[in-house]
Amino acid sequence: VSPQNLYKKHYGLWKVWEREILKSIDLNESDKRLNYVLGQMLLHLVEMKRHLPEGKAMEFQLHIDGLQRIIKDIEKPRLMRNMNTIRRKLESNAKKIRNNFKPRLIWGK
Repeated sequence: VSPQNLYKKHYGLWKVWEREILKSIDLNESDKRLNYVLGQMLLHLVEMKRHLPEGKAMEFQLHIDGLQRIIKDIEKPRLMRNMNTIRRKLESNAKKIRNNFKPRLIWGK
């Protein structure tokens, strides 16, 4: 299987989990659920990075780091975190990934 196809697969799965985390935040789901969904997002971002060309992989790491900071925010006690801010950070990070790392932008297909 080519790196392009593996990347596309993980990109598609990341998009599903990205929609799921926003829905989970809106429904005020449990911390366990939020952590699970964020873990799935992180897993697919790491796999996407593995299949990127070297120069793009270094740039992509910034988005993985951004998600890891959001995960740390979620780990704070509920009273000490602002879910609206977390949601905005997630949306911003996801928008940057969609705008700069769509499979067709990477490989032109």
